[in-house]
Amino acid sequence: MKDLLDEIRITYKKEPELSEPTLLVGLSGVGNVGLIAAHHLIRNIGAERFGDVYSPFFIHPLAPVPAIMSVDGVVEPMKDELYYSEEENLIILIGYYQGSTPESYYRLVEEIGKMCQKFKVKLILTLGGYGIGTRGTPTVYSVVSRSELIETIAAHDVIFQSGLNGPIAGMSGLLIKLAADTDIDGIFLAATTEGSYPDPRAAKEVMLRAASILNIKINTDEIDGEIKMIEEAFQPQAEERPQGRDYLSYIN
Repeated sequence: MKDLLDEIRITYKKEPELSEPTLLVGLSGVGNVGLIAAHHLIRNIGAERFGDVYSPFFIHPLAPVPAIMSVDGVVEPMKDELYYSEEENLIILIGYYQGSTPESYYRLVEEIGKMCQKFKVKLILTLGGYGIGTRGTPTVYSVVSRSELIETIAAHDVIFQSGLNGPIAGMSGLLIKLAADTDIDGIFLAATTEGSYPDPRAAKEVMLRAASILNIKINTDEIDGEIKMIEEAFQPQAEERPQGRDYLSYIN
């Protein structure tokens, strides 16, 4: 049982040679927007897995109790995964898991911060969904770690809201706060989404904005096929669901 009860840790299969890379983060959240976007970005650029993130506080989103996974019939602890691309000078953190207590989120951020120091990360870019309870053409909003970034990021067809907004829940927001507290730039991109089912249409929009910011060329054929499949599956349910609020309510 010792391994299951260990502290949060990151293990590396190899250590890529990168020069002040960007860390892009796509974890499970509202509409799984960030997770889907990161998955398709990994496939687009042929990123290679090089590490795993383990935590005794990871719980499955559908069954909020401690558990293990089975891969090809073999037991495996819950984990998030790290990928890299030397060509794009990029690290990608992707996974279903974040934390299960407020403290565990901050402890995970601390470990990610150590990884950023290890690889001399200069930019953290987190992706997520902005739950509004209604369907429609996604709009992409952004929050950054310092005001000097606003003009540059706004040029990539994203919107900055005035006044007090939020909350930005989970790792998406905390990692931008980590950036703000260090010499790392931080950018959060969130696409509006209905919020109750996986939304590749919203994921496509944040993926396109992230690719634009990072100057990465991507192909959208695969995610376009996923959009068609998901919308055909969820269209009847969406039409039966009561209309949501007409203001932005929850970000992750």
